Parts: sequence; structure tokens; C-alpha cells
Amino acid sequence: MQWLTAKDLMNYAYCKRIPYFEHVLQIPQKTTFKELNGRKAHMQFSEKSHRNKIISELPLLKKEYNVFLQSSALRYRTVLDCIAIDKENRQAFPIEAKNRMRTPRVYWGQKLQLIGEALLLQEATNCHVPCGYIKYLETGEWTKIQIFLADFEEFKETLQDIEKVLSKEEMPEPTQHLKKCRDCCFSRVCRRA
Repeated sequence: MQWLTAKDLMNYAYCKRIPYFEHVLQIPQKTTFKELNGRKAHMQFSEKSHRNKIISELPLLKKEYNVFLQSSALRYRTVLDCIAIDKENRQAFPIEAKNRMRTPRVYWGQKLQLIGEALLLQEATNCHVPCGYIKYLETGEWTKIQIFLADFEEFKETLQDIEKVLSKEEMPEPTQHLKKCRDCCFSRVCRRA
């Protein structure tokens, strides 16, 4: 089985068909204007936040940026935007930068991404990861997400679901949210829209 990435996880959360189109049918996903802007904002985030306190409730902790992590057991890899490390208390906090405004609720894909980062971070550092943060770059606001053992199980189950789609090579049901189809680069292939 192939390695899965945070992109696969986010795509699956957006619509279960996207990993199928990319990996089974091998149709490359086009880079959107939103993604290009997001990459630019991420670069600015890591440059600016080296000097600043990113999350007000975290003390001035050592930060690392663009950290590559992987788990051979899960066959999953990701690059974390930022990690704040509290060596004294053996805790680590993943911080995801999103080039958008804060929403009333955290999207499922964003939460799964943060949980996956927390799991890999615990494995790699032997530190406890009690929570993670999403920093919204457009407004400077942030959201704290508590992380529980049940969240790790949900993350692992989601990875297994994606692997099942890819190994069976059967197209899954589309998203129930038709609005998502309008912005999807696979809308012509999918014929759902």
C-alpha cells in the first residue's frame, strides 16, 4: 500500500472521491489560486512568527517550522507548519496555519489533520500532545483543539477507509454538500455537479 499524506486526508474529508480520482484513476489535481495564496501565506507565517508569540496562551516556547514527520506503521507522512515544544513539561503543540478567516466551527478535515500531526508528534518526540492549534492568518485568531485517545482512533479509521477506497478501486459516494462540487477540479470527471 502507498503512503498517505495530509493532502489525501484533507481531500477525503472534503469529498471521498478525490483520493480515488488522484490515486486510482491517476488524474493529477490542479493547483488552485487558493492553494498558491495559501503557500505564500505559510511562508510569511513562518518568517514572521519566528520573532512573535503565535498563540497567546502558550508561553514563549521553542518553535520549529516545516517539520517532516512520518509513521511507517500507519504509512502516513506530513509536514507540520509549526511545533511549539515545552521541554520542561515534556509537551508539544502542533500549530496549523490556515490562510483564511476563523469559522464558527472547525472543519472535520482540519481537525483530522491536527490529530494526525499530534499522533506522529507523540511518536517522534515522546512528548504528550494535549491539544493543537489552528492559526487563522487572515485575522490572526486561533482555535484550540483538545486531543483525546478516541481522536487517534478516528484518525486511524479514516486512514483505513482511504486505503480501502484505493485498494478496492471502487468509486465511493460523493460528498453530500453540492456547494463543494462547484469548486472541485474533478467536477467534469465526477459528473456529480
